[in-house]
Amino acid sequence: MNRQIDTQISNAQLLRLPNEKSPVHAAELVRDVVANYPYRSSHERDCVEAFVQQDFCFMGSRALFSQLLSNLIKNALYSLAASSHASHPGDLRITVG
Repeated sequence: MNRQIDTQISNAQLLRLPNEKSPVHAAELVRDVVANYPYRSSHERDCVEAFVQQDFCFMGSRALFSQLLSNLIKNALYSLAASSHASHPGDLRITVG
């Protein structure tokens, strides 16, 4: 039930996000989203790692891309929590390249 509620909240937030396009630096955005994600515990936070191979810039909506990345992190963390083994630091690695 909590997952369904989270999905509905995310969908509602997408309707309110601005979609103007501007230059977005991928590494900065990924680092910001990972740092500000509402983790449920410090252990969950330790599972997520951002790795920058090569930064790049693209034209897009920073708000929409941030929401997309937050949703991917949420889904990955749910999957890690549901797996049969205990999660470890770096189990969720987001690579920019």
